[in-house]
Amino acid sequence: MKKTRLLSMLMALVLLLTMPFTALAASKVLYVRSSVNLNVHSSMVVKKSNIIAKLSGGTKVTQLSTSGSWSLIKMPSGQKGYVKSSYLVSKSGSSGSSSGTTKYVKTAYNTGVNFRTGPSTGYSIIRVIPDGKKVTVISTSKGWSKVTYGGKTGYIYSKYLTSK
Repeated sequence: MKKTRLLSMLMALVLLLTMPFTALAASKVLYVRSSVNLNVHSSMVVKKSNIIAKLSGGTKVTQLSTSGSWSLIKMPSGQKGYVKSSYLVSKSGSSGSSSGTTKYVKTAYNTGVNFRTGPSTGYSIIRVIPDGKKVTVISTSKGWSKVTYGGKTGYIYSKYLTSK
């Protein structure tokens, strides 16, 4: 009986010490820094071959646990992956400052982009923003960026925004 109990306690200790993550008291809602496009990895090893997704700045994620400088997150799609914790912030649109990120409109045929009232093509067009115009990105989620332009706030499909 003593041997069985001792063996059980030893096995529990081994399991506890080999767990790769320290669980947080509760999961935490965080955002990808607005100044980055973040690679999500299938493991805590940085290799191109283990990138499972890319998240735009401002994307809302759930931090499930941490280990050293890494966080296990749950993406909006429900998929889980690993990111460097330093790229996560507590406020949407944050890049270390509260002003947002400057981006520029860029389309394939210099046609400008639809500036919409909501994050899908089902929403009304506020106006067309010409190529080369500067916008301020507040947040990004599911391929759409919430931006300010000309004193108004609206949405642009993120693939039409560039850093230069």
